[in-house]
Amino acid sequence: MSPLLLPVPEPVLPAIAEEHPVLMDLKALTHPTRWRLLWILERREHRLCVQELAVQIGQFSQPTISYHLRCLRKAGFIESQKKGTHIYYFLRRDRLREVSEVVAQLGKEGR
Repeated sequence: MSPLLLPVPEPVLPAIAEEHPVLMDLKALTHPTRWRLLWILERREHRLCVQELAVQIGQFSQPTISYHLRCLRKAGFIESQKKGTHIYYFLRRDRLREVSEVVAQLGKEGR
């Protein structure tokens, strides 16, 4: 069997996650719709509600957008603030920088 096809030993994966817990949140970035939401929020100076984001994206319902926003919020990439009956979302640039730094560090550790 090729060494490239050998499975990663189970204890290695949890060790990586314990050393860099931020990596567990990367799953939230695996969906293209979430990337689009981050892109939209990154380019706005003000906070946007689900309805405004749904109009910007155009092809998904508000419940679908809400689901993706919930995934991003749970991972800490965005935050929300309730005003009246609307919830407004904004990007956490500090969190994106943190994840970027951890990923960059992993690349350095392999050398």
